[in-house]
Parts: sequence; structure tokens; C-alpha cells
Amino acid sequence: MNLQTEAEGFPDDASECKIFDTAGDLVITLEFNNNKQFTWDGNNDAGRKCSSGIYFYVISGNDDYARGKFALIR
Repeated sequence: MNLQTEAEGFPDDASECKIFDTAGDLVITLEFNNNKQFTWDGNNDAGRKCSSGIYFYVISGNDDYARGKFALIR
């Protein structure tokens, strides 16, 4: 999954993206890559595959943030 920070509503100075499950637990924190994207391979911080379901993201910059949800389908 790729989230492009040039999309409308994303902070101009985005630096990290946190992904949470429906229980509100942090799954992984992603760093900004060279293509102005956050890329997630569907694994958690421990390297284990996440199950199919709904996940939430929070992209934050210095003074702003954007949030949304998506479905991971395996």
C-alpha cells in the first residue's frame, strides 16, 4: 500500500505515518521515503503479516495531520 503525501488534505511537511488496528493498537510506524510516499507491506513492527481487516492511518507533520481508513485484503 502506498500513501502519497501530495494528495489533497495531507500535511505538506509529512514525516511519519502511524497505522492502527480497529482496537486502536499501533501496528507500525512508517517513515517518509524518497518518492514522497509511505509504503506499507502489510506487516507489523515485529515483521508478522497483519490479518485482513480495516486499519486506520494518521499522517503527521510539524503542525498538521491527516487521518483516514483503509481495508487490507489478503
